[in-house]
Amino acid sequence: MASVADRPSRVVYRPWCGSVSHRGRSVTGRTAANDSLTSPSGGGIRSAEQIYDYFKGLIVSGRLGAGDKLPTVRQSTIDLEVALGTAAKAYKMLEQEGLVVSRGRAGTRVAESGALLPGDVAAQVRATVASAKRHGVARDDVASALRAYWDA
Repeated sequence: MASVADRPSRVVYRPWCGSVSHRGRSVTGRTAANDSLTSPSGGGIRSAEQIYDYFKGLIVSGRLGAGDKLPTVRQSTIDLEVALGTAAKAYKMLEQEGLVVSRGRAGTRVAESGALLPGDVAAQVRATVASAKRHGVARDDVASALRAYWDA
């Protein structure tokens, strides 16, 4: 009988912050939660176009920064319960648009040119927003403070 450690791991997607975890350890350097990838409509992601749109949204919104790692194509097929060809097509579409760079065994990462923000800046913005929410600081106050620091 296989132990828990021998079972295939599950990548966890956090659409609201762009975090991806592998066995509880964040692949993108962020804290992970046990939530699965689903489309905003709640119907789940089933087509290559939906997978492409999901990751493109995370990249162009800045939720995934330059250099952040995406789960493997094979892991995406397991998590999304889609065919290998479907996930591979979505990743190929992302690569053809220049949003990601695939490096074989090294994985697929957000391209420098595809990201809204460099990975470290995106991580700092996420951390700032999370901290502000924990302390009950209003969004407008955070935006005002950012503008003040920017203009200083």
